[in-house]
Amino acid sequence: MLKYMKKFLTTLWAILLLTGAAAEDLDSLYRSCLTDPKTAGERLYNLAEEKYADEQFTASAWLGEKALPLLRKNNPDLVSDCLSVLSIAHHRTGDFDKALEYQRECYEIDLASGDQADISSSLNNLAAIYLATEDYETAAEMIHKAIEIEREQEGTQALCIRLGMASDIDLRLGRFDEALQHAREAYELDRAAGRDERAAIRLSQLAAVYTDTGDAAHAASCLWEAIPVFEKSQNHHSLSVCYNQLGGLALGMGNKIEAESHFRRAIELAGNTGNRYIERKAQRGLAEAIIDARPREAYAHLNRFVELTDSMYANDNSRQINEFKVKYDLAEKEHQIELESQKVRTRNTLLILFGIITALLIFGIVLLVRSERIQKKNARMLEKANELKDRLLALNKAGNAHSGEAIKEIAEEISAIGAESQVHLTAREIEVVKYCCEGLMSKEIADRMNISQRTVDSHKTNIFRKLGINTTVELVGYAHRAGLL
Repeated sequence: MLKYMKKFLTTLWAILLLTGAAAEDLDSLYRSCLTDPKTAGERLYNLAEEKYADEQFTASAWLGEKALPLLRKNNPDLVSDCLSVLSIAHHRTGDFDKALEYQRECYEIDLASGDQADISSSLNNLAAIYLATEDYETAAEMIHKAIEIEREQEGTQALCIRLGMASDIDLRLGRFDEALQHAREAYELDRAAGRDERAAIRLSQLAAVYTDTGDAAHAASCLWEAIPVFEKSQNHHSLSVCYNQLGGLALGMGNKIEAESHFRRAIELAGNTGNRYIERKAQRGLAEAIIDARPREAYAHLNRFVELTDSMYANDNSRQINEFKVKYDLAEKEHQIELESQKVRTRNTLLILFGIITALLIFGIVLLVRSERIQKKNARMLEKANELKDRLLALNKAGNAHSGEAIKEIAEEISAIGAESQVHLTAREIEVVKYCCEGLMSKEIADRMNISQRTVDSHKTNIFRKLGINTTVELVGYAHRAGLL
């Protein structure tokens, strides 16, 4: 809570400072922020943001560069945000060399943090730089990656920005259907969300598509619908873009007087914001519009166009852009390798879990089968006990001379039933096992043990069931293994 309150107060301080400092120069603003070194970087960064929002891109870049070393020392969490503002401000002024330098560092920080929204924003800014330097394929690669990220996020505002950028890039690549599709989707989403100024920007992008496909009427309609929105919000940057587009439309239809008016308006607005990129385009259009009527003035505008081109597209600039492209491709490959490694680890984990679940399932089945066997065994023992009970009751009623011997046999059978529930063999059963291994028949065993043949057979049945065997040969093998012989 204190953190957000501090940021709110700092931002409020910055706004008040800007309001009261209209007559002061940037150096005075800078010195006024140095009263507290620990907060100076954050204050300067907030001022840079304010200047950017006011479309004072040169001032924004100057303040941002003053803020950056202070933020590195005292507010590292704001470094990435400051780098982003610096990159966009320099991009607006046409200094692509510095724009790339700052955006490259910002992108590396965002990759390290893993924040998908920040990564998407950096990719969008990089795509804008490559679009401006006419490396459209690389720009397309980056913006489509950003769109993939945004389609997985909540909200549509950032997605609309990415779609609008994709429309501009697709247009340069001659992919008119894709450009129109992206611009329309962005426009519909912004309009549905009530983002009027953003929707007006999409209209400007739609106008660019219509212009390149030869539909001048629709292009002009979109631009004239967007311009009042930008005038209301005093968005000079977007206004300069629209008037430059209108100049191109008028020039294409042969209306050079109207084209001159629009290009001059675009140059004026671009000058207010320090946007050399738009000014460069408008200077060339104006030179073409007035070349027949005022050739000397046209050459002056053409010279300004060349001057801006030379300053914006230096050799060192191209070298840095190509170097970053190599680093970006390498980073993407490393990222893909890491994703594949994660998939392998996930697959192995799932296999291990599947193995554990399978083992538990088999163990459960074994327990279930064993429980069923025990239940059947108990049922047989109960059945046998009931049978012996009935025999005892019958003997009790009969009361003949042989009752004692019969009761003794029943007692032995009862003992055999009790022994059946044990894992080991009883002494009587072991004795029966030994006689069986000697090859004696049940009657001979009964005579040796002085019990009935029926009791011997009962003992043998219990022994076979407990050992899980069916023949005397198997019984001999068990006796040898158990050391009973």
